Amino acid sequence: TGSCGKTSVKEMTAAILKEEGEVLATQGNFNNDIGVPLTLCRVREEHRFAVIEMGANHVGEIDYVSNLVRPDVALVNNVGPAHLEGFGSIENVARAKGEIYKNLAQAGVAVVNLDDAYAEYFLKQLEGKACLGFSMLSTNSDADIVLAHCDIENDGSCSFSVSVCGEQLTVKLGLLGKHNVSNALAAMALSKAVGASTQSMVKGLSALTPVKGRLCAVKDIRSFHVIDDSYNANPASMRSAIDLLASLENKTVLVLGDMAELGSDVESEHAGIGQYAAQMGVSALYALGRYADEYKRGFQSDGDRLAYVANDYDQLAEMLMEHDQGSTLLVKGSRSAAMENVIHCLTKLENTKEGSH
Repeated sequence: TGSCGKTSVKEMTAAILKEEGEVLATQGNFNNDIGVPLTLCRVREEHRFAVIEMGANHVGEIDYVSNLVRPDVALVNNVGPAHLEGFGSIENVARAKGEIYKNLAQAGVAVVNLDDAYAEYFLKQLEGKACLGFSMLSTNSDADIVLAHCDIENDGSCSFSVSVCGEQLTVKLGLLGKHNVSNALAAMALSKAVGASTQSMVKGLSALTPVKGRLCAVKDIRSFHVIDDSYNANPASMRSAIDLLASLENKTVLVLGDMAELGSDVESEHAGIGQYAAQMGVSALYALGRYADEYKRGFQSDGDRLAYVANDYDQLAEMLMEHDQGSTLLVKGSRSAAMENVIHCLTKLENTKEGSH
């Protein structure tokens, strides 16, 4: 579980473990109090491993589903301001995510992200349990899995070297963004805890392809280079996506829909994302939805930057065609914002333009 990266870590872990034996993994977003039991019903005799993703939007939900799973290995990937409407505070998010460790098998292993702000909270909760820690900081001597070096390619993919319990590995990761390196370290720790070889880690991670709508590889639509991260969003994953966009060459444009379930902080969180995009040097911002003006306000808070608010998907696509052809676009929003429709509209415009020639 975790505030963001759950599905990516699940897919990475499954890819590694497939090199070791038969794997059952959560399909799609079947990660709640209905989806987890349905996933467990699919476990068969031939499965050597089960990789179960758990999500929650209120305290007690992870406790319920992890009690059904009784994991041998468990991870809280990170804690961030997601589903605050249901949790009430980020402290409650940490408490709720930490419920996964409570239901570890007696001889189970807890995997801990040592870079997370709540790492000490979890480690204290886990006293007396076997733990594996991972870190993106090469100086972290407490980490069992630690990043040594990372290169970001021009297309946003990563090559990195990592120490896994003292063994040095090099991995070429086809997924975009440095945050996916952290997700890869988490998957390596989970896999290590169930005995996977380092060869399986390298082979499994190298073979991965992006999950649709989750920082998919750059694709060209007309003159645009489009990164589709439309599946979901919260403030933490928004910042990770902006970091990726800012690392790329070419003119960078952020295309945003609303973030859902942020409670009383909803306006300030949207404005904060706009401000962060400006600080990271994003060239222009396009927004759609109830809080589009907040994104724009944050983006222009310390300078007259290019920001546009659209009324619908078609208008947003038309505005992009008018002002920013040739740019690299990153499209993102919560599931309820359905920002993949912007990409569909751009594709439709492309086909219409080509058909009129």
